[in-house]
Amino acid sequence: MPLGMPFLFLAMRWIGSAINPAAFSGIVTVFGVGTLLMPLAVGAVEGLVSNFLMSKHAVFSERPKV
Repeated sequence: MPLGMPFLFLAMRWIGSAINPAAFSGIVTVFGVGTLLMPLAVGAVEGLVSNFLMSKHAVFSERPKV
């Protein structure tokens, strides 16, 4: 999480609370959940790709010699 994110989050909440508390809290909740889940999703995809490439490498590099 970048260093400025908590400040941005607080600023958005403060501005939003002045506009419409109920609607903005929903937006912040969705945005917050998306922000938290995005690194997890990226990490999961990277892990799957890495595992796939490693397994492919292992299959091709460990052929029995005849």
